[in-house]
Amino acid sequence: MTRILLILLTTLTLLTASAAKPRTQRNIRQQRQQTTEQIKETNRRIRQNSKETERQLNQLNLLSGRIRETNLNIAALQKSLDSINGAVTQLSDSIKNLEDKLDLMRKKYGAAVKKIHSSRHSINNLAFMFASESVSQAYRRMRYLEEYSRWRQRRTDEISDAVKQLDAQRVELDARRKQQADAVARLAEAKAELSKQKDSTNTLVKSLKKEGSSLKALLKEKEKEARKLDAELEKIIAEEQRKAAEEEARKKREAEKKRQSGNATDSSGNKSDTKTGTAKPSADKKSQSTPAKDAPDDKAYKALTGSFEQNKGKLPYPVGGRYTVVRPFGRTTHPELPHVQVDNSGIDIEVQPGTTVRAVFDGKVSEIFQLSGFENIVMVRHGRYLTIYANVDAITVKKGDTVKAGMTIGKVHADPADNNRSILHFEIREERKKLDPQLWLR
Repeated sequence: MTRILLILLTTLTLLTASAAKPRTQRNIRQQRQQTTEQIKETNRRIRQNSKETERQLNQLNLLSGRIRETNLNIAALQKSLDSINGAVTQLSDSIKNLEDKLDLMRKKYGAAVKKIHSSRHSINNLAFMFASESVSQAYRRMRYLEEYSRWRQRRTDEISDAVKQLDAQRVELDARRKQQADAVARLAEAKAELSKQKDSTNTLVKSLKKEGSSLKALLKEKEKEARKLDAELEKIIAEEQRKAAEEEARKKREAEKKRQSGNATDSSGNKSDTKTGTAKPSADKKSQSTPAKDAPDDKAYKALTGSFEQNKGKLPYPVGGRYTVVRPFGRTTHPELPHVQVDNSGIDIEVQPGTTVRAVFDGKVSEIFQLSGFENIVMVRHGRYLTIYANVDAITVKKGDTVKAGMTIGKVHADPADNNRSILHFEIREERKKLDPQLWLR
């Protein structure tokens, strides 16, 4: 609507300016040329404004995604800090109890030794033995001195062990207090970063609210592109299901024919010749899939076992390096624009330019196609499950290829009109049923 009004105003302005002049063929050509140039300029400004609105919305989505991540990080840090605080308190109480116990042990030991020496008038052990009145008394005194020596050794060992335990707990307490200080610093840093992100978000929200009509038009166009992708995927999946059903029916018919033929041959008393009429087809090298490069040596990929379904919650993200989920799955209200609702059949993941796209599980490339707004789309089948990778460039696989978990299938498209912003659209489906990828990814 805005575009039409601008064109009409431009045309009326030119007509009004020329009304006072005599209309010659040359004037008419000039006016048409001016009008055409004005319309082109108007269209250029509209496109530029739309692209700027899209850039701001993408930046807002990125900030919103990072705010979600930061909030989760703060929650994890707070939980860790609470755990450390609990451990510090427990260790402090334990050290206090050990100190009290050690002090009591030392006091009792000192009192006992003092009492024993006092009762023996501080004479030495040898004199104590020779002061015996009889051999039996000397033997008893020798046994007493041995028992006393063992008692002193036990008490000394107990005190030594208590001192070692106390020292170990003091070392652990110091380490825990260092962890506590680090956690507090990280928490403060995360909260400061969150505050900065929110300030930037507020600035963008104010700017986008001023572009109300442009924002609505952009969101409408994005919804249209998403519906086109859904429709195309529905059509492809339906065709695959139809072909699979036909193949299954064909196999059943052939099996039934073989069974009937076998019964007929057996009833006539003749043995069937299994060697005739069924020569093995020669391998057609051109029809075989060309496997991509081996998957990277990554523990996350090596940990995958069994079927696709058995790895729910364990699948690695389809990109390498740092990433941010800028748009979640399903119909949601934008966290910063309450009046804006978006419907997403998968998740949108923003990454650094040049980031590779990886297959999340073993499968077969069932389709590759192009669509406006999504660049190239690669669809990989894993039995009855499908993974869809949209906005891909430099594709390294082709239709029919077998891929392994972790294999590179391309790179995330970098938008040159938006400072090379790179966003991968990723979906998981069970045939036509859309699934939330974040419930399947680790």
